[in-house]
Amino acid sequence: MEPIKCKFTRVLFWSMVITIFLFLVGCTQDEIEPAPQPEPLVQMIFDTTKSIVLNNQEITFTLLTEEYYTLIIADLQTESILTKETFKGIIGDNTKKIYTNILPKEKLELRLVLGNDILQKTTIIPN
Repeated sequence: MEPIKCKFTRVLFWSMVITIFLFLVGCTQDEIEPAPQPEPLVQMIFDTTKSIVLNNQEITFTLLTEEYYTLIIADLQTESILTKETFKGIIGDNTKKIYTNILPKEKLELRLVLGNDILQKTTIIPN
């Protein structure tokens, strides 16, 4: 009778080992990678002919060379320059903030200037 008890004990032992192994493997947390978040859609300011802009809004535009550029906001009716900012641009997308609190609430023109050449322009309406 001893060999039967020993065989039963071995079967019971290995079935417990396999059950514990399956329990440990089956209960491990799956590594789930979060889905990549889509990048926010960026509207290039000079891609449209007219834009409504808000105070403290970021405007984005693309430059082809690293040079000193000037952003000018001009009044279309009087042809006077209201604001002017010179900055060193980088190749690719550039972002600047536009402040409209002191600007008149009428059609204005935003110009990107390199030297004396107007590279791009668009009409903006401060809101």
